[in-house]
Amino acid sequence: MALLQVLFSPSAAFTGLRGKKWAWILPVVLTIGVSLLSVTLLLQRFTALAIIEDQIAQSGQQVPAQGLGPAVGIATVMMYVGPVFSTVLSVLILALLLFGIVKGFSGETTFPMMMNAAAYGLFAFAVASAVLFLIMFYTAPDLKSFQLQNPIPLNAGYFVTKDDVGKAGVALLSGINLLNFYLMYLLALGAARLSDRVPVAKVLWPLAGLYGVYVLGKAGLATLF
Repeated sequence: MALLQVLFSPSAAFTGLRGKKWAWILPVVLTIGVSLLSVTLLLQRFTALAIIEDQIAQSGQQVPAQGLGPAVGIATVMMYVGPVFSTVLSVLILALLLFGIVKGFSGETTFPMMMNAAAYGLFAFAVASAVLFLIMFYTAPDLKSFQLQNPIPLNAGYFVTKDDVGKAGVALLSGINLLNFYLMYLLALGAARLSDRVPVAKVLWPLAGLYGVYVLGKAGLATLF
């Protein structure tokens, strides 16, 4: 089954998806499910109120004197609704990027094939992220010691604070992220296996360039705001 195979033998998994126009639907649904499971387990241990207060404290602001009130309910709903929209949107955007890159190198493919590449790549990324997230989550003694915004120690930004290198420095170092590099490799591999005349490297370098622009933009925004 391609869903399991993509975790252990992604090249063969992507090759087996050629010609399957609707194969992307199942991994999209399961990726949403993985995200919702993580949210459910998070809220079973920490309340939404505690999470919001922690995020406010991390941003250097103070909890409003009148309390958070309705914000807690809204935040809880958004924690469940957010993964649905973000997953679908991410797959669409990644598929468009892959389709553009392949066509830019005169490769032959179809948009449904790039949807397959994006959906299966993102599914493998989500599974790996969720496993590592839950390991860190259940080994953390409390919410304060659990870095909710950056919980997995596979990026350089995890080991520094804004007091050490500034907000922009944290954003830049967080971009040196092994999980994100893993996702880029999967996307490039999927696009190459689901197209003709375009090798993995030709897809990987444009993705890396776009990712670099994203990290620099994130660092710039952190400096401004």
